[in-house]
Amino acid sequence: MEYTRVGTRGYLFTFTEPCRVNVFAVDADEHLFICDTYLGIEPMKEVLDTLRGIGIDKPVIVFLSHADYDHIWGNGAFKDATIIAHKYCYERIQTQAESDLEKNTAHKQGTVEIVEPNLLFDTEIVFPQDGVKIYHTPAHTRDSSSLIDTRDKTVFVGDNIEHPFPFLKDSNFEQYKNSLQSYLDFNPLHVVSGHDYTMDNTRLIEENLSYIKSLQTLTTDTSAFDERTFTIHASNLVTVTENNHEKKQAYTDAALSVLKLLPESEYVNSLKQRIKQEKV
Repeated sequence: MEYTRVGTRGYLFTFTEPCRVNVFAVDADEHLFICDTYLGIEPMKEVLDTLRGIGIDKPVIVFLSHADYDHIWGNGAFKDATIIAHKYCYERIQTQAESDLEKNTAHKQGTVEIVEPNLLFDTEIVFPQDGVKIYHTPAHTRDSSSLIDTRDKTVFVGDNIEHPFPFLKDSNFEQYKNSLQSYLDFNPLHVVSGHDYTMDNTRLIEENLSYIKSLQTLTTDTSAFDERTFTIHASNLVTVTENNHEKKQAYTDAALSVLKLLPESEYVNSLKQRIKQEKV
C-alpha cells in the first residue's frame, strides 16, 4: 500500500493486488470520510492506522460508491462507524454480496466480512460543516454514487470514470450522461476514481462522456482500439443489448461484429453466450 496527498485534505491509498484499487480519504473539519473499503479488513485497518498515525483522530464516515465487491469487502474494519450508501447499493449488497464472495474468494486480501451500510440515502446527503456532499450518480452501475469535497474542489467518482473509457454494468445512457455532466458542472480541480491515477483536469471525464454518446448512437470510432479496449467495448455492447429493446437488433449486430475480431478466451466466450441468449 502507498498513499499520496490530493489537495489540502485528501489522501489516496492505492493497492495493486489483484489489480489497482483506490481508497480515498478526506480529512474534513468534523469527520474523516473514507471512500470505499477495498478487498479486506486488514488493509483497511492499515489505512486507518496510517491516518491515525499522522494525527487524524476524528469520527469516521465510510462512503460506498457502489456495491461491486472490490469496493465493499473491507467494511468489517468499520463496524462502529457510519457507513453511507445509496439505497440501491444496500439492496445489491443484500442480494449478491454472499454470492460475489463465493465466486471471487481468490481476490480476498485478508479477512472479509459482509457488513451492510447503516445510513442510506435516495438523492443526496450533505455535511455542510465538513464541506462534503454525497449524491446519486447512476452510471457504471445503477447504485453508483459520488462524493464531492467542496473545499478542495475534489470529486470521488468510483468506477463511473475509467481509462480509456468506462465499463458498463447498466445501460441507461441518459442517466450516465447526466452523471458525467454533473462532474463537469462542478469543475473539479481533482478527480479521483476507483482504479485510475488522480487527475488534475476533466479530460478523462470529457472523453468518457464522448464515448457514452458514441455508444448510444453506435458511432464509436474503434480504429485505434487494441485487444483490451475491443473487449471492453464488446462487453459494453452486450450489456446494452441486454437492456435496450428499441434498437436491440442494431446493438446485437454491433456486438457480434466486434466479438468476431477477438481471439477465443473464457471471457469472450461468456460474452458470446450472453449475446446468443439475447439474439432477436
